[in-house]
Amino acid sequence: MKNKSLSHFLSIYSLMAFVFLCQCSPKETITDEKYKTLSEYFSQKHDVRISPAIKRIFVLTEKECVGCNARFSRLISSNINDTSSIVLVAASGTAVDISIFTDQPTQNVYFDEEAPETNPLFAHTQAIFLKNQAVDTIVAIKAAELQQQFDFIKNRK
Repeated sequence: MKNKSLSHFLSIYSLMAFVFLCQCSPKETITDEKYKTLSEYFSQKHDVRISPAIKRIFVLTEKECVGCNARFSRLISSNINDTSSIVLVAASGTAVDISIFTDQPTQNVYFDEEAPETNPLFAHTQAIFLKNQAVDTIVAIKAAELQQQFDFIKNRK
């Protein structure tokens, strides 16, 4: 029973941390050129059209912070069947467990280990938020910022 409660707590904590990241981390405002690049990539590489119904693209890499990538992987795996999201797994599975994505194939998960090297838009583990067929915000998951944000959460009264 304790493990189930702990697991539930960690799930909620991860979601709260992600929401906080989206609200408080530095955000990059993007032009439509990046949306065009995203659209072309998914069209050419995966034969997928990014429709107006797509609100976010989660990019999972094995770059930088291994722990951050693992936590982000768990977070996006809970949204694996969300039709308003696309998940790009740009990882081989050597530094982050991607079995949740390979064991439960869905129509919104795509794989491309080479994406971080071939497309600068996928250079980091991140959440790309779309709005009105444009890239609205990119929240890169980086260890240095996570520590500051978690410290803020702990010290906030």
